[in-house]
Amino acid sequence: MTFNELMSEVVYKFPNNFDGSLSWYFTAVKLDLEARDIIKRMEGSSPQKLQLLEGND
Repeated sequence: MTFNELMSEVVYKFPNNFDGSLSWYFTAVKLDLEARDIIKRMEGSSPQKLQLLEGND
């Protein structure tokens, strides 16, 4: 899934009255999941693609 596809899903799932910047929260959570080896960026992909790592279903 691309970064933008995932962001679109996040925007769809949260109400329009979200307090704060939804894109900022999304990016912070994405970086946290990468740091904890739950997801990873696919090397050489453009646009950026993300993959759920095994064992994190």
